[in-house]
Amino acid sequence: MRTVFTALATLALLATSAAANDRANVLNEAIAATRYWEHVEPLNDGWAFFESDQPDAPAADDDSAVPVTIPHTWNAHDTLAAKQYRRAGAWYRRSLTLTRAETQGRLYLRFKAAGTHAEVYVNGALATTHLGGYTAFVAEISSLVHPGDNTIDVHVSNAEREDLPPLDIDHNIYGGIYRGVQLIRGPTLGLSRLENGGPGVRAISENVTPESATLRVRAVIDNAQPEANNVTLVAELTDAAGRAVSFAQTSLAMEPGRRPITLEMPDVVRPDLWSPSSPSLYTLRVTLWDDRNIVDTVTVDHGFRFYEFDPDEGFSLNGEHVFLKGVNRHQDVYRRGPALEAEDHLRDIRMIKDMGANALRLAHYPQDDVVLALCDRLGLIVWEEIPLVNKITPDEPFAENTLAMLREMITQHAHHPSIVTWGIQNELLIRSQNLVAEKRALMVRLNEAAHEADPTRPTVMAAHGIKGYLEGDLTSVTDLIGYNVYYGWYSETFPDLTRIITEFRDGQPDRPHMISEFGAGSDLRVQRADPKRQDFSEQWQCAMIESYLDQAEEIPWLAGVFYWNMFDFGASHRGDTIPGVNQKGLVTFDRQVKKDAYFLVRSRWSDEPTLYLASPRLTHYEGDAERVFKVYTNLDHAELFHNGHSLGKQSTGFAWTVRLDEGPNTLHVTAPAGAEEHHHGYTVTYTPTKDTE
Repeated sequence: MRTVFTALATLALLATSAAANDRANVLNEAIAATRYWEHVEPLNDGWAFFESDQPDAPAADDDSAVPVTIPHTWNAHDTLAAKQYRRAGAWYRRSLTLTRAETQGRLYLRFKAAGTHAEVYVNGALATTHLGGYTAFVAEISSLVHPGDNTIDVHVSNAEREDLPPLDIDHNIYGGIYRGVQLIRGPTLGLSRLENGGPGVRAISENVTPESATLRVRAVIDNAQPEANNVTLVAELTDAAGRAVSFAQTSLAMEPGRRPITLEMPDVVRPDLWSPSSPSLYTLRVTLWDDRNIVDTVTVDHGFRFYEFDPDEGFSLNGEHVFLKGVNRHQDVYRRGPALEAEDHLRDIRMIKDMGANALRLAHYPQDDVVLALCDRLGLIVWEEIPLVNKITPDEPFAENTLAMLREMITQHAHHPSIVTWGIQNELLIRSQNLVAEKRALMVRLNEAAHEADPTRPTVMAAHGIKGYLEGDLTSVTDLIGYNVYYGWYSETFPDLTRIITEFRDGQPDRPHMISEFGAGSDLRVQRADPKRQDFSEQWQCAMIESYLDQAEEIPWLAGVFYWNMFDFGASHRGDTIPGVNQKGLVTFDRQVKKDAYFLVRSRWSDEPTLYLASPRLTHYEGDAERVFKVYTNLDHAELFHNGHSLGKQSTGFAWTVRLDEGPNTLHVTAPAGAEEHHHGYTVTYTPTKDTE
């Protein structure tokens, strides 16, 4: 027995070590894939934080600063303490020491995000301003720096602005430089770093089949020199083994300024197609040459796939029908807010993937570059969207800022094969049925801008109902429609889903449809043998999910579902059983506990063996001694034992009626999976009442 135990322990240790190596490799690849340019270094340490909303940068001798490391937010704790949290400005400061040689080329600061509007100063001079808290932006600082010590001051504010979405939301608007900062060095003649915060290079494959794929590469050359230069632009696509599969180049005289160039590449023969089960990636390397040497290089990922959303057939990928089994994700974590490291994003994406999901909606805003790179590598189909949620301001500044957010999102993330659709609004009629014409007009502009920036992907909207959206003709604007449905939580009952979703579809039958949100709140402390709507019990959450998944599987035209939400998330205004938290997650806010609902979904979506005896935290029963115990499993059959006695095997349903004994009761379920035997169980206590004695 000891030998077997030791061998098993050794195998477990080896498996753990291999998994850790795999995680490190995936993470390192994803981080490297989001650097894009050759000379990029993180600028995350050595910052000073001044929690002051003064209009001017703090004085040089201001000693009120607190040392911080980026990513950083000032709302990690106050959003949990009260409904009203700090929405104001603050200052960040850092010294940047440069040699004379380092000041000869071009220098840029890239902020991966700052919430929600920022001004960047270098040595007291304004370098750039940026509106929007969820996309990257770049400041060129070449003319503002000098050899020696330089001072970077950044004013960031999350104060509400009527010209900046989101205006009304069910999540926190965190302040701070909550994603990383990069220092980028480039030549005076090179590839542009000033393309809406993105890499400035993109490969487009409009016609893809298993036999061949077209390839077109777009790059922007930036010449800051006073005279024209003869240059050659070279693009090479390599597969995962490093073999070149397509190559093209062009030579031109590059005048001063920026100029977009398009290269028509040779078709790729028999491409390795990207999918959730086989996320094959290629590497596009674009180089710029002068007469003799490489002067600049940009590297981005590329993936080949073809897909279709059909109003009657749902979603297909690479010629095969795929039901989108998705979740939504917010980017914050308990007592940390959105100030996360790449390792945090990897943990989240792996947890989503391990549950069996094949799709992810990034709600309600663009997320970190690394998140998309991880979805590319681990295989998740992505719906990404801008933060146009619930309300608008009906004027041109608001519209222009929203359009800018859309263009930045697409420019920065269009090279990711995991993304299949761009979202342009969420529940714009939920707060008010007013301004419908203005809301539709803005949607039309956003839809047109999305197709102009990316003709290869459809657009999508998320509605909370159908009547107002149909009457206002909002449902005809986007290519796809998602519905946020909570029947059985906020109103009505579970069985209403099929009827109501069908009514929605009948109103706009020429569009493909998805369920973009559904969910119920739960609290690990709330356990009910007789759950009720909005009681926040794990049992009600599971009952709702089970009903929704059962119904969704029987709707042939439905492209997919996205559960709301994968993780509990911050919502300071909420006063539920855990104040300040939206509790609809399948996993707790701190990522420490997978709720019962996680295992329910995993048993429905994952191919990996799953066996889970439901309600392990419901440890005490009173009243009726006969109770039904459910098992969530994807195995062929399972056997339940009560106090060591078999209650029989089941191959469907997986629900046993158990007559509990007074006092402790041990429940244990087993199921074979190949050569392995899976187990799960726990002990409950039963106390008869006077009526049942």
